[in-house]
Amino acid sequence: LIKDQTPFCGRKWRQNNMSAITAVYLTIKPELRDDWLAGSDVETDIAEALPLEQALRALTHWHNVRRYPEMMGVEQGILNVEQDFFAKELEKMDLADPGGMEEEG
Repeated sequence: LIKDQTPFCGRKWRQNNMSAITAVYLTIKPELRDDWLAGSDVETDIAEALPLEQALRALTHWHNVRRYPEMMGVEQGILNVEQDFFAKELEKMDLADPGGMEEEG
């Protein structure tokens, strides 16, 4: 009964009744798709899904371009141009380290 009702209880209730939740968790073997501990908010998950997917796709593409430029059809020297762009942006923000890696302190 507690396992079935936990997703509908608030965060405060779950914090106050952690011993009961732990006892249920230790007694009943959790299944792979068992999300009763999380109490997920579907609307928030949907709103966060698109930006997370776009970021993952961008990082995957960047990794593949760096590792396999000829397979990805990248122009020669484009990575150097992009790195120069990021270096210039860091300089604008006064975050660039012109002398290389220096220890702060």
